[in-house]
Amino acid sequence: MSRGWGRVLALGLGLLLLEVALQGAALVVGGGSRAGHGAGQGVSLLALGDSHTYGLNVAPEHTWPAQLEARLRVAEPTARVVNRGQVGKHTGHLVAGLPGDLERYRPAVVLVLAGVNNAWSRGAMASEDGGEPWYMHLRTAKLTLILAQRFGLRPGAGGEERADASGASAPRPVTDPAVLANPPAPGQVQRTELGDGRALVRTLDRDGQLVEFEIGGGVLEEGEESLAATWIERDLGRIAREARAGGAEVVFLTYAIEDGLVLPTVNAAIRRAAAANGALLVDQAALAKPWIAEFGKERLFFHDAHPRREGYELLSAAIHSALLSAGLVEGDPGSDVAAALRERGAPTLRLEPLPGPGAAAAELDLGFEPGLEFSLLLARSTGPGFALGKARIPLLRDELFEAALDFPELKGAFGADGRARVQLSEAARAAFAGGPVWAVLLVRTPDWSIVAQSEPVELGTGS
Repeated sequence: MSRGWGRVLALGLGLLLLEVALQGAALVVGGGSRAGHGAGQGVSLLALGDSHTYGLNVAPEHTWPAQLEARLRVAEPTARVVNRGQVGKHTGHLVAGLPGDLERYRPAVVLVLAGVNNAWSRGAMASEDGGEPWYMHLRTAKLTLILAQRFGLRPGAGGEERADASGASAPRPVTDPAVLANPPAPGQVQRTELGDGRALVRTLDRDGQLVEFEIGGGVLEEGEESLAATWIERDLGRIAREARAGGAEVVFLTYAIEDGLVLPTVNAAIRRAAAANGALLVDQAALAKPWIAEFGKERLFFHDAHPRREGYELLSAAIHSALLSAGLVEGDPGSDVAAALRERGAPTLRLEPLPGPGAAAAELDLGFEPGLEFSLLLARSTGPGFALGKARIPLLRDELFEAALDFPELKGAFGADGRARVQLSEAARAAFAGGPVWAVLLVRTPDWSIVAQSEPVELGTGS
């Protein structure tokens, strides 16, 4: 037995003899969440999860943690919601990273939305007998480990990073200068295959730090859904116990879309875990159904089930309301988001040429949804077109089409007001001299999932 483990066990024995003092110990040790976020510091909420918490394909301020923070700050100006969602995480990553997150942020509330990535991470799934030992169910043992971490003790040799029972380790910062010189774009993932279906992924977190962790290991086949469900329930239970030992309340969230084979199974596991662990459940799938019926699925969600900006508006308001009702935060529900969406109306796609001195357009006025990206495609004529993913582009792939792909001004993102102005370059305007030019506006995500597209618009002809 290592010296570090001996010190940890001795500390744990002392705690066992003083179990009656655990309530106070939780507040002092891990529960600095409440004591440490009093007057002048605000409440700290920790949002754990995958790309649905990270906010894939939306601006940082449009994610549900950011919008929840904005609502909390109406009553508490210093309130903070930390977004620890990362693209690709499964529940094992959350378990592995939780002690460090609790130590760093000392949250009053931990909100958890995860599980969908477990379905293709067979390699990280612990066997039934590979779970945590029976004594880890004791609150005393959890506090022992938190104390050990607080005082710099690390079970095992050399203080290696924490891994869950299945070997999943917490995402770790990347320090290799060669890798840091070429990081992925926000929301994107760099992937290195490791074999056996496993991959090392690198992605930016919401603090802009490049981190890496292992994913994959095989896909759970149809009929094996119960394996993923058991894994999810076990890990969520571990998160609930460890967060509470650190003095934080726990809130579980379901995924808002419940289509297909995987999401219903995952959501069912989350609901069972909430019931088994006495955790507050925000059932986003149930909440989203009337919104989808009223506003349409396409307005609120991307094709891959991730919420769009307005979907996150509704969900963050619902999470805020649930926290208020449970007495976990203070304030009032605020404005009716659904009413605001009705008044605002769905975003309208706009491609308007602004003529210059001649007969051809010199600028283009574009409009749609704030934060989304766009690409403009040009061609000499329209027609049946060609397929681009699930979309059909009604343009001829002629010489102009190919040349225009290299015009940098034809790519960009909509601003905070949902508008973009494109100043056509000399090269683009020169192309107009050959005859009519047609344009199609594509609204897309960074990975080229097409959200909307315009009909062809004639930009005019040169002199």
